[in-house]
Amino acid sequence: MASSTPVVATTTSVVNTYTITTLAMSTVYTPPAGCSNSFTYEDQLANNVKNGLLIQNDAAPMASCFPSGFTHTGRIIETDLVYSPGWCPVGYTSANMIISEAVTTAICCYSSFTYYTELVYQADGSWTYAGCLSNLPSSSSIIVTDRESDISTQITGPVTMWAQPIKIELQSSDSSLFVSASTTSTTSAAINTTIADPASSISATTSAPAASSITSGGSANGISSSAEIGIGVGVGVLAAFILAGVCYLILRHRKTRRSPNLSVQYPYYYGGEVRGLCWCQRSPAQ
Repeated sequence: MASSTPVVATTTSVVNTYTITTLAMSTVYTPPAGCSNSFTYEDQLANNVKNGLLIQNDAAPMASCFPSGFTHTGRIIETDLVYSPGWCPVGYTSANMIISEAVTTAICCYSSFTYYTELVYQADGSWTYAGCLSNLPSSSSIIVTDRESDISTQITGPVTMWAQPIKIELQSSDSSLFVSASTTSTTSAAINTTIADPASSISATTSAPAASSITSGGSANGISSSAEIGIGVGVGVLAAFILAGVCYLILRHRKTRRSPNLSVQYPYYYGGEVRGLCWCQRSPAQ
């Protein structure tokens, strides 16, 4: 159930109102293949940015590429959408994070993108620009829709890429909502590899061979002197092997006891590598 709270941004002459909408995420969202390339091209005249912009959700949200209820479009944040509890989707990482005593708030961006935000004052009021930024290099090109002509066109870099950030909130007690499924599957796999199928179990028993007495050249107990020497050597070798095995088990047990216990850490991102937190202030020209 979504909840909304009005927020007022005030300037000296104009007051702009936007809404905070809170939605709940029940599972970790996995975007379909190709969503990371779903951009629309705007030329330099449309936004006063050199070489133009590649914008995700340029005019309308692509519902299939975002968690349920996501409605952000363009570059201006008119609705502050928060997923609480929430988790960064697959392929995203926490580009910006704020940790309080009770709640951790994170801004999720594609793993190779950087979070950017700026408060812009214009004649019609103040507006918050927010996005996940990257750059299409001059050595790369991408086929996208041109917003002005509505025709697919090939764009070659360098061009700034502007993707939509996803804001989440998480309490420590919420982490089990998103890690329990993977933990359960991992545990089940471990159990399945250690439990044998009773139907395939084989119990083999062997009996000791019957004793046979050696009479020619033997001693009173039926075993020759050479056989006694051989048995003695064999017993000695066997004892040495047993002693070596016992020492190995003792050393292994001690090493296991000294090994540290590694506790599972739940991240505030899903997928990708751990990155340093940043609050990036650089921006493309407005």
